[in-house]
Amino acid sequence: MVWKTVSDTRALSAGPGVSGPRVPPPRLEVENLSVAFRLADGAEALAVERVSFRVDGGETLALVGESGCGKSVTCLALMRLLPVPPARLAGGTVRLSGRELTGVSEPEMRAVRGAAISMIFQEPMTSFDPVYRIGDQLAEAVLAHNGDASPDETAGKIESALAAVGLPDPAGIARRYPHELSGGMKQRAMIAMALLGDPEVLLCDEPTTALDVTIQAQIVELLNRLQEERGMSMLFITHNLGLVAELARRAAVMYAGQIVETAAVADLFERPLHPYTAGLLAGIPRLDRRVERLAAIPGNVPGLREYPPGCKFAPRCPAAREICRESAPPLADRGGGRHSACHFAETAAEAAWA
Repeated sequence: MVWKTVSDTRALSAGPGVSGPRVPPPRLEVENLSVAFRLADGAEALAVERVSFRVDGGETLALVGESGCGKSVTCLALMRLLPVPPARLAGGTVRLSGRELTGVSEPEMRAVRGAAISMIFQEPMTSFDPVYRIGDQLAEAVLAHNGDASPDETAGKIESALAAVGLPDPAGIARRYPHELSGGMKQRAMIAMALLGDPEVLLCDEPTTALDVTIQAQIVELLNRLQEERGMSMLFITHNLGLVAELARRAAVMYAGQIVETAAVADLFERPLHPYTAGLLAGIPRLDRRVERLAAIPGNVPGLREYPPGCKFAPRCPAAREICRESAPPLADRGGGRHSACHFAETAAEAAWA
């Protein structure tokens, strides 16, 4: 699949020789991204296969799916943080505000990370070094992009960032070790570190997974506020569809390394066009409907060695037919800004979990 940007569309509609209004490119544009992993026997398998999406200025795109679908690997590929070996970028392009990143050198990429594109990791306790104070670790992020900053300037930036994420007594927090902070406080400190470079794009890799429901709601509210204040774009990775409605305008659903559906969040919740999306939604408790038992998708996401021929979801899909097991459906345009990779998109999703 190849996305057309807004500027592409306006250039086409204006006609040859006619210049329309200049429209900035998407903040983040990913086209046909593939990531291969080398297996123990030396063979390679694609953990991410021809993934394409865009995130516009000031927008949040949710990337959703079960664990093992390739969401975090996609995020690491965007940051050029793949574990090499066994992983490698096997194809595709990543553009940040129109600048192509996949071909830049590692020194150039280090200048981009944290400054133009930054990332909040899933578990802050594994991201912070337990033997260094919070302030010392945030200072590394400041000095990585502003080596001439004085100690007073560095301390000021750190305290400002900690205050921006709602932590009380920022100077005191900076003097503490990670184990002295609660899970929610550590996550806020991790967000502060990610924001120190004032990035254009913030990648959030399930930043609320390890938190209780109350703290999770606070982190979601914080991210919404920070995005509005700073005009950032966000890619929010989650398996919690309840968070999607609170954070994002559009969503991309990922299964077994591929995007299987994209849509506006309201459209996705109202009428999914892929059986996998419908299965995820059917498993969410609803106040307006009483059921004896929530629906559950049978089986598990296949491992890299276990990808079936045809549609990868067919072995778990109650609406699968023979063609699904033989031929992989493309991610096709279904109109209204919607895309779905299903041979029977108009009927299968509705029938799958009825």
